[in-house]
Amino acid sequence: MKRFIKFLNRHFMLKDFIFSVIVTLLFLYITKEFKYENAIINLFDGIRQQLYGTMTGFFGTLLGFIITGLSILITMSDNKKINVLKRSKYYIQVYKSFIYTSLYLALATVISLIGLVIDKDISPHLFYLYILFWSSIISFISIIRCIWILDRMIQLKIEK
Repeated sequence: MKRFIKFLNRHFMLKDFIFSVIVTLLFLYITKEFKYENAIINLFDGIRQQLYGTMTGFFGTLLGFIITGLSILITMSDNKKINVLKRSKYYIQVYKSFIYTSLYLALATVISLIGLVIDKDISPHLFYLYILFWSSIISFISIIRCIWILDRMIQLKIEK
């Protein structure tokens, strides 16, 4: 078990993915076990189009911010500490965190766009809401990580 935890700590993006899947499966289990499916379907009656439209804009905007953050990180180099980090094996993880977050946000944007077309009040697709839920969870976790990384990088930049 210790080896598995050590492995997950080294592969934190995999840990984030697994956590998001577990949270989504737990949500799916609770809605099935306690028969909340109809309540969820009724909750979104009349607002599905607005929900998916809003989520599309939200995820698209966040995608732009993450890409901007990545650009800031790439151009940050006039500091000794940041140059040391860039030459270390950890810099690729910093870079990958932003790339994966961008991919998750792009996926969430596409899922929201498709939801505009296929999930209608006359024929609701509850499973599609679960997919949107998962993409929201993984995107949120990844964004938090990117904000934390950006904060740490800015602190390195400030601490000359």
